[in-house]
Amino acid sequence: TADILGGALSGALDLASAGSLDLGRAAEVAANAMSTFSLTGRDVPHVADVLAAAANKSAASVDEIAQGMSQTGLVASNLGLSLEDTAGSLAMFSNAGLKGSDAGTSMKTMLTALIPKSKEAEQKMEELGLKFFDAAGNFVGLRDAAEQLQNRLGGLNQEQRASAMNTIFGSDAVRAASLLYRQGGEGVDKWTSSVNDSGYAAELARQKTNNLAGDVEALKGSIETGLIVSGTTAQGVLRSLVQTLDSTVNGFVSLPMPLQAAGMGMAGFGGAVALAAGTVATSIVIPIIAMVS
Repeated sequence: TADILGGALSGALDLASAGSLDLGRAAEVAANAMSTFSLTGRDVPHVADVLAAAANKSAASVDEIAQGMSQTGLVASNLGLSLEDTAGSLAMFSNAGLKGSDAGTSMKTMLTALIPKSKEAEQKMEELGLKFFDAAGNFVGLRDAAEQLQNRLGGLNQEQRASAMNTIFGSDAVRAASLLYRQGGEGVDKWTSSVNDSGYAAELARQKTNNLAGDVEALKGSIETGLIVSGTTAQGVLRSLVQTLDSTVNGFVSLPMPLQAAGMGMAGFGGAVALAAGTVATSIVIPIIAMVS
């Protein structure tokens, strides 16, 4: 409740509109990011900004960025990477065609390969002078790692570079590592800065709903909210109507058959009148509904 009232709901609503998601999925995505990077409810509007910017400034959708985040988020967070670092990298990968859970898996495998898993990988990293952790054992960050890859591997020919990449990272992680090599520190900085765009989700949501469809959606939301707020009162009225109808039906069933037949005849006549009136009303209402749709 504290998270919702603290800003999580408004952030999830903006993310839903900006990313063309239903509210349930948007809330799930925001909550996962909040948990993964140890954020709070008041940070959710910023989470929405970052994810919406990562998607709309790249070739990915919000859902694809979220899929990638679900695969690599915990590993990235454990290495000290921020939400912005991770989302920016996934956006960068998406622009090169590496998207969704595939991008997240490749990034996760790449990050775990920064600590060599074989003697060959360790020797190759030493040979090239690649040091991804400082003297205290802390990860130097994606920017520094990308800069090292670009500088140390830039002087190799294509065969040597491909061999070194495969030895260090393996066949899956080499995709993400190759993109870091191409972009270098400058590219990582650019994407991290690009997704850190305050107010982006709210503004994008405003633009996407600034039309008739958005007005209709807002009206539906207002009606639903009104029903929720007045739920107890509405329930009382509806229960009374249903109970009255139930008593009426039971009374009709208990009547003798001749009276039931007479009643059905009257109902048929009334239905014919209502049908005629409904036909006229429908000829007016349907075009209006079509225009709204």
